Amino acid sequence: MIIQGQPETHWFSTNAPAAWFAATVSFFSLLYVLRSRKKPKKLVVREVRNSSLINIWPGVRPKIKMTFCDKPIGTLGQVDGDIFNEGSGTIQNPTFTLTLPSESRVLDILITPDDFGAKPTLEGEKLTLALPYLNSVREHGEVLKLSVLVDGKTEPIKISGGGEGWSVRYRALVNPRRQRLVNAIVLGVPVVMVPLGLAYTRYVQKHLGIDIGPLNGKTVKYLWPFLLAILLYSVFVVRDLRSTVRLGLPRTPKSSA
Repeated sequence: MIIQGQPETHWFSTNAPAAWFAATVSFFSLLYVLRSRKKPKKLVVREVRNSSLINIWPGVRPKIKMTFCDKPIGTLGQVDGDIFNEGSGTIQNPTFTLTLPSESRVLDILITPDDFGAKPTLEGEKLTLALPYLNSVREHGEVLKLSVLVDGKTEPIKISGGGEGWSVRYRALVNPRRQRLVNAIVLGVPVVMVPLGLAYTRYVQKHLGIDIGPLNGKTVKYLWPFLLAILLYSVFVVRDLRSTVRLGLPRTPKSSA
């Protein structure tokens, strides 16, 4: 009796439309659930600009005298940022504190929209801000603009606060060196992967006698390292794009009725 082996098959090569339809529906259903799930309430202060308003060389600085409200100041700096709730739901009565270096002093602040009802408290290098509420930026697009005038250093800045069911986070400007490294990886990996993929395909065809044709179980068996590398690269790019989108939140704040 001759027993014939079962042909090498894989679910990728199935021709059953129902199976492909079910797999597709399940995949997109999972994406929808992950996308629509509730996120924890998190008040974020995202730094947009950090600059010195008096940028001169050190030799001249001692010869210049500056005052603010008739009081002498040393170095005038400004920090601009966005305040938003990146979670789901509304944060009620949030209060948080921004702390600059100990040798700095907060001179003044500006919050827009100015009719939002924010209550700031300035105390040396600390700025405490109390808000009546803060809606979700994903659901309502609500973003407050914060501008802080500082005498002294404007970084690093620490944030503290939080309450029941919500937390705070300070998101500083992206480090230019890190961003250049990320850009180099995003642009450089395809340059390396394309020739490696072609070389690997030729190796499989020549040494293993496998004809790399349509994607099926047989080709996936030999190409899985290359496909895994593409998947990992795609995840990296998507994460980088999500960070870029975060940095590109709407600049115009929307006030609530």
